Amino acid sequence: MFGILAQMVSSIAEKGGEKPLAPTSMQYAKAIAEAMKANFNPHLPNEEQSGEQMFRIHDIASSLGISPGYGQEVFRKVYGISPRRYLSELKLQEAKVMIRQPELTLKEIASRLGYS
Repeated sequence: MFGILAQMVSSIAEKGGEKPLAPTSMQYAKAIAEAMKANFNPHLPNEEQSGEQMFRIHDIASSLGISPGYGQEVFRKVYGISPRRYLSELKLQEAKVMIRQPELTLKEIASRLGYS
């Protein structure tokens, strides 16, 4: 999957006249996405979560040894959206799953997804 994504990004960059991304840039973008997925857990009760789902792009970038600005830049180039938008998409997909569970109220779903 990662190889296919790399080929797509490379071909898009070539068509647009941009220089293809270095493999390291793609690795950083993938690491940021994976960290966001790993830290996104709407199944924990609110008491076990704090802040913005217990992570920020600054923290993720620091753990990779890159600046937050560079992390956002490579993420946007690889995925075509900002990390914030990516997180919103994760939340939307999870909301679609959770709304089908009759035992969860809309208020509880919103709370678990960080909207309250």
